[in-house]
Amino acid sequence: MKNKNIVLDILFFIGFVLAGLFLAQFLAMVTLLPWHNNDLEVLMLKLNNPLSYPEMKMQLLVMQGFSSFFAFVLAPFLYIIWKEKEWRPFLYRHYSFDSTLILLTVALMLFSMPFTSLLVEWNESLQLPSYLADFEIWAKEKEEFLKKVTELLTNLNSPTELLVGLFVIAFLPALGEELFFRGYLQNKFQQLFASFHTAIWVSAFLFSAIHMQFYGFLPRMILGAMFGYLYYSTGQFHLTVLAHFVNNGFMLIMIYLKIKGHITFDIESEEQVPVLLSFVSLLVTIGIYLLVLRQVQLKKIEI
Repeated sequence: MKNKNIVLDILFFIGFVLAGLFLAQFLAMVTLLPWHNNDLEVLMLKLNNPLSYPEMKMQLLVMQGFSSFFAFVLAPFLYIIWKEKEWRPFLYRHYSFDSTLILLTVALMLFSMPFTSLLVEWNESLQLPSYLADFEIWAKEKEEFLKKVTELLTNLNSPTELLVGLFVIAFLPALGEELFFRGYLQNKFQQLFASFHTAIWVSAFLFSAIHMQFYGFLPRMILGAMFGYLYYSTGQFHLTVLAHFVNNGFMLIMIYLKIKGHITFDIESEEQVPVLLSFVSLLVTIGIYLLVLRQVQLKKIEI
């Protein structure tokens, strides 16, 4: 009976989030219509063909911002308050603002990047069997389309655009997706399965799957698991949000610096990552995670 109630809670939660998504789309449309002479048909044409209308970049960011805020921030937060009554005890086992843990979280994400880059290469080089040829063609076409849309949205040419991008592309998704996947789903799955490992990996799988990018599935799932273990180990929700933000924001800042000519390094380069560097990255990442566990014990944060 208890498990049935948890499953129903999860289903209602997803429905609540979907309602938030529909509301977000509606409000975004209403906001953007005046820029298109209140012509809904023209607006829909441009939104459905963003690569043909690069001048829509900032309006696409507005659309994404509405979706991230209403669907993945506001809706989950309101649902948690409604069902759990108190949001802090639900998201935090014991709140503790620890500057050392914050620095370790930032280091964890930065030093893990060469390893996750290697996972991206492995995933992209995956060859599917012939009977999945149609799916492979679809997946590659979608991956290429999303890559071009991402390039459009991250082509930020001024400090103002960078700040907007950091808020819409880095911060809101970090807060919203962590609230959805780690804050709510992982906690509920842990109650359902009575296993934190299962809860972490199921949440990470869903986190990757919802992005609908087959050729980025593995690295995104590993990232989701990293966020999940960080959240479970510390019990501090803001740390997993910070980790997610660092991952998104660092990429965005590096792209901006390359566009402005301040650096020559291209973080989006498809040049192969040295296996040795990736292996060292993995070892350092594990080492930093062990330091996180040690710091948690030193501060006697409840686990």
